[in-house]
Amino acid sequence: MEAITVAEVTLDGDNISVVFDAGVTVEEVTEAAEGLVEALGKFAGEGSTLEISGETFTLNEDFDLVALAKALLDGTSAEDFLTEGKPVSAAYTAKVFYKGTTVNLEGTVSFDVAEDDNAQ
Repeated sequence: MEAITVAEVTLDGDNISVVFDAGVTVEEVTEAAEGLVEALGKFAGEGSTLEISGETFTLNEDFDLVALAKALLDGTSAEDFLTEGKPVSAAYTAKVFYKGTTVNLEGTVSFDVAEDDNAQ
């Protein structure tokens, strides 16, 4: 997660909080998300899954980042989320196969945008 430079990511148990920098672009967010999914893919074994907002995603090379974003944002476009800065959160579960062990996770993932201190 150190590679994500456009947001502050906080883990509290299985709960994940992401606060994007003020002024961040959709392209920067997409790049960070792709990097995170790629990093997870290096650890998650075949058949690992993530369920969020009633949709199940398999963590593999065919992972649909756009579908995940739509599930997380619940009908809000990425542009509107970043512009309006309304926090979103969703419950998630994950079953990750790692080195012969199954790791079950259950928590909340939340996204917000930091306030722009220079805004008038």
